[in-house]
Amino acid sequence: MARHQSLDLPRLLGFDLADTSGGAGRLVDGLIAELVERRDDARGRRDFETSARIRERLHKLGVELADPREGTRWHIARR
Repeated sequence: MARHQSLDLPRLLGFDLADTSGGAGRLVDGLIAELVERRDDARGRRDFETSARIRERLHKLGVELADPREGTRWHIARR
């Protein structure tokens, strides 16, 4: 059986998630926003398994989510 190994793909590709300047920053912001939107959609469908999986994957990449009434907000945690 193949063993799944989690990789820090952004850093492997040379992206620093904490540096949101320039083109790489816009790319990272857009990708995170897309994942947050997919998570919000899953929550709206009450698909909490998918929602939790997306949140955990973002957390492993250093992205912290907050869910106030106004909508999901995110930031990149300093490590």
